[in-house]
Amino acid sequence: MAKPSPLGTLTALPSAENVLTYYRRQLAKFVWAQMEQHLWETPTDYVPRITRGFSLLRPMAFSLPAGQAPRPFRQIASMAFDVLWVIDP
Repeated sequence: MAKPSPLGTLTALPSAENVLTYYRRQLAKFVWAQMEQHLWETPTDYVPRITRGFSLLRPMAFSLPAGQAPRPFRQIASMAFDVLWVIDP
């Protein structure tokens, strides 16, 4: 006789979460094994060639109106017109 599933008798969501949390490693291995059964690769003659890498960031020159300090980049603009000033000074 087959062993009943531990999820078959669960009716409440918290108890189902507890079981899934407890068996998460076994469930992950089970799903991974199923995925590996369906994995396939096709050989190819394609050889990738990197023609351009990444560009280093360079300092940018910018100007502020006299007497105004730069804003912290994490600070959210309080007024809508402040956003337009930041985008298009």
